[in-house]
Amino acid sequence: MKKQRLKYVLFLLLFIAAASMVHAQSANSYAFSIQQAVDYAKKNNAQVKNALLGIQVQEQINRGIASAAYPSISGNVSLTDYIEVPTQVIPGDFVGQPGTTKPVKFGVKYNSSALLQAQQLLFDGQLFVGLQARKTSIEFAKKNVEVTEDAIKVNIYKIYYQLVVSKTQIELLDANIVRLEKLK
Repeated sequence: MKKQRLKYVLFLLLFIAAASMVHAQSANSYAFSIQQAVDYAKKNNAQVKNALLGIQVQEQINRGIASAAYPSISGNVSLTDYIEVPTQVIPGDFVGQPGTTKPVKFGVKYNSSALLQAQQLLFDGQLFVGLQARKTSIEFAKKNVEVTEDAIKVNIYKIYYQLVVSKTQIELLDANIVRLEKLK
């Protein structure tokens, strides 16, 4: 008996939760004019956002192409501190003490070096073609955004007018039903 009652309570709770979810979904309906729908889509459509990001990507690619024409300077500085300079054992014959061995330290305690390098590209045909094509590539990316927005706009017009026609058909059907009921 308790199991059946528990099942009934759980079923009732699930039904109430489902009903509240359905109610919550219906509360978020919007009514747009066609221009509002187009503006909303241009602002929130993923394809339009990707096309706009394509412009930014192309701008960064263009900056990379332009940076190849700039001079490049690089440098390096190093300092080595030998805490203990390595010791080598050599025969005493080299230092005038035959028959013995002599420990000798080869090297210095501190060693430093510095490097400065400058590069300038004098001529690269591909680079100059890339520099000339930068403006065209940005224009192409902008045209891609326009084409994407136009395609979205056309789709919204089609859907919007289909909805208007469907709504009109529903209203006509409702009017026909009312007329038929009057004739009965």
